[in-house]
Amino acid sequence: KGPRYIAVNFRDNANSPLIKVRKVPCYIIVYFRNNTISPFIKVRKAPRYIAVYFRDNTISPFFKIRKVPCYVAVN
Repeated sequence: KGPRYIAVNFRDNANSPLIKVRKVPCYIIVYFRNNTISPFIKVRKAPRYIAVYFRDNTISPFFKIRKVPCYVAVN
């Protein structure tokens, strides 16, 4: 089976139509500009950093968001 991806459009918080979402992560951690961390919530704002925990409890690298719209695909 192929790899699992999730894509986030940080302009309207919608999934990217270019990439199919085959596996939804269990948790999403968002670091906002004031360096505070939100609980396990859905992405509702445009964060500077995003980390995705998949079902195997691994964490993806942090991606710096410098401009919008921004599409990030996480394996």
